[in-house]
Order: sequence, then C-alpha cells, then structure tokens
Amino acid sequence: MMQFTDLTPHQLSRYNEILPADFALLLAPAGGGKTFVAIQRMVDVLQDGQDMLFASRNLPLVLFVVNWLVHACKKDPENVVGHVQVMFDGSYGNFSDGPR
Repeated sequence: MMQFTDLTPHQLSRYNEILPADFALLLAPAGGGKTFVAIQRMVDVLQDGQDMLFASRNLPLVLFVVNWLVHACKKDPENVVGHVQVMFDGSYGNFSDGPR
C-alpha cells in the first residue's frame, strides 16, 4: 500500500520557500526529495480547487506523480486528473507540442 509520509525537516524548509510562488523549479541531486516536495505543493493547489501544469521529460515520472496525487488528495481520480495538465518530452511528443 502506498503511504505518503511527512516531509523531512530539509524538505519542509524547501516547501516553505516555494509555498508563496505561483511557479517553482526544484533542483537537487537524485534522492534529494524534489518529487515529494512538489507533490505536497501540488496537493495543496488541488485541495484549493486550482488547476496546474506539471512538466517532465520522463513519462514514468509523470505517471508516478499523478498516481501519488490521486492517492494523497484522497479525492476521485477524475477530479484530480481533471485539474492537472501534463507536459512531457519524449517518444510521445515534444514540449513544443503543448500540454496533453
């Protein structure tokens, strides 16, 4: 069973830095917690009923994040997916093609 845990103190510090932003770019080494900081911020946006754009160069990461969003929001998957625009680069298209 998937379990969304509390952010670590370092992740919470980064989260608080991006909290007031409308746009955030998280940079850190692999395993630095970028994904979970981003997911927590995205959950907050979805809980407020807002729409968002998630961009990634990696389709498996897109699927991982959307799956976690559905799980963490504890809402109907259609409700969550209906508020998330996804843009990814890879064999299925290019960023220049716009959101999917």
